[in-house]
Amino acid sequence: MCILSEYEGNDIELVVADDGSSDNLEDTIKKYQDNRVNIFRNKERVGQDRNILYGISKSKGKYIWLFRTKDFVIPSKIRDVIQVLNNNKDVSWLTGSCVDEDGKDKIKYEEDISYNKGKDALVGHFHLYQHPSGCIYRKEFIEVERLDSFLREKTDAFHFIYLFSLMRLSLSQKGSFICLRDVIWVYSNTEKARTISANRGGKYIYDPDYNYMRLAGEFAWAHTELDGEARFYAFARIFGWYLMQVTWVYYLDVSNLEHTQHYGIEVRKVEMDKERNQYLDVVNKLERQYSIDNADYYLRLKNCYLQKNKDFCLQILQKND
Repeated sequence: MCILSEYEGNDIELVVADDGSSDNLEDTIKKYQDNRVNIFRNKERVGQDRNILYGISKSKGKYIWLFRTKDFVIPSKIRDVIQVLNNNKDVSWLTGSCVDEDGKDKIKYEEDISYNKGKDALVGHFHLYQHPSGCIYRKEFIEVERLDSFLREKTDAFHFIYLFSLMRLSLSQKGSFICLRDVIWVYSNTEKARTISANRGGKYIYDPDYNYMRLAGEFAWAHTELDGEARFYAFARIFGWYLMQVTWVYYLDVSNLEHTQHYGIEVRKVEMDKERNQYLDVVNKLERQYSIDNADYYLRLKNCYLQKNKDFCLQILQKND
């Protein structure tokens, strides 16, 4: 709430979307007596992604600056960001460098970067860091009802947690992207937080089974949003991203004591070759579903990512021996 005490303008609002927490946020907000703050509480828990959409639907502004509970904007940078948006009328998505609570760099852009609408922004989408916090989305380009329906019909919406990826892919075709070198927000260290109940149903929230589900969801969304070579490119990049998630990222996550304690899961051994083969079985079915099992452009990119993954996994194993 220090944001409000340090920023006096009436050209912002603070929307709190409460996904059925036990915290008494209403009383806390009333203490500030600030009509720029609005809280909306779900009657039942719907999960991170649908709760974000709920908050967006209740907002009034032209742009949405999205933050997790633990992260926050640097108030002195709000006017600078508004000026950038005013000077770039075609922007659909914007972010900037960030630091942690101790002022150490977390995500750092060495220079201001811009990506033009279309192919350029699509490449940027898959190149840039993926995280729900610290990003600004142009509200008029976000199809809230369509996205909410997609999450409910295509996935276990409670575990999807990649809405921001779906939104950014769509926005790449609707406007330009900007990354600012200036530090404009604070990205709190997740590992310092108390243990969270991310292992719904006894599973780690980033368990391969959940990532298979996210993979299928992102394929389905890319198929509806893109066509031609752009679609094949997106399929290949999505393939490469989730291949990484279910092999070496999973291996490192569940072997890290601090990480496993935070997520309330046990340290375990992962056979990366086995995980990769299971993943490829899932991918083969999706390739047939979307008729890309014989698409040369997609297959060339896919095989490139596959070989890089095998080489990198081998390096990790050799390093840990």
